[in-house]
Amino acid sequence: YTFIPSMSYFEFLPVDARDNNEIVDLVNVKLGCFYEVLVTNHFGLYRYRMGDILQVTGFYNGAPQFRFVSRKNIVLSIQMEATTEEDLLMALNHARIVLESSGLMLMGFTCYSDVSSVPGHYVLYWELKTKTINGIVKLDNKVMVECCCVVEDSFNVIYKRFRSKCDSIGALEIRVVQQGTFDSLMEYFISKGASPSQYKTPLSINSPEVLAILEEKVLTRFFSNKIPPILVDEGNNDGSQDAANRRKSN
Repeated sequence: YTFIPSMSYFEFLPVDARDNNEIVDLVNVKLGCFYEVLVTNHFGLYRYRMGDILQVTGFYNGAPQFRFVSRKNIVLSIQMEATTEEDLLMALNHARIVLESSGLMLMGFTCYSDVSSVPGHYVLYWELKTKTINGIVKLDNKVMVECCCVVEDSFNVIYKRFRSKCDSIGALEIRVVQQGTFDSLMEYFISKGASPSQYKTPLSINSPEVLAILEEKVLTRFFSNKIPPILVDEGNNDGSQDAANRRKSN
């Protein structure tokens, strides 16, 4: 999609923004980044948060083009941790920087909580392409493992504690799929009655049928090779919140 800013003024909030000071204009969005759309218009809306998450996929005559990623607030969980859509997209934005270092772009993704083994773990399906036209995707094991680690490092302290101290969440896994996999996924959903004009790739998958389609397209797998560290500030903040909750209960 391409925005035509003739009736509304569009701004974009990076999904990993800490405050509204990081809002960017249409002309300043960056290729591959994820944003939430803000709308201001003559009908009274001012920086209205639409709740739609978009990714910049290219430019047409200088105008940025977007693809719809998903709505906010979808959750993945293995234990008691709650990983939100915003958490996932922030983590993917961090991993995107690592991908760019090897000339790759993330073109499609989804994920699910794999509890078929103990401990369960998060699985991310990634479809990649090169930043150059008709380039061949060459996967560097070190880069992909680093992506796994960066994603885990971006998650909240509850996830990290289950992952490290309790050992009740396994290493995060990235499964790279063939190019065109997410087109096949769209065709499947349309065959089941989804509207082509309204179709949105699910951010998380639970359907065995859909997982089977993805698994058929998997080229290779990568795992995080280290436990994500818990920063001092994270631990202190988490502890303070626990203390506050205890005081309320008393």
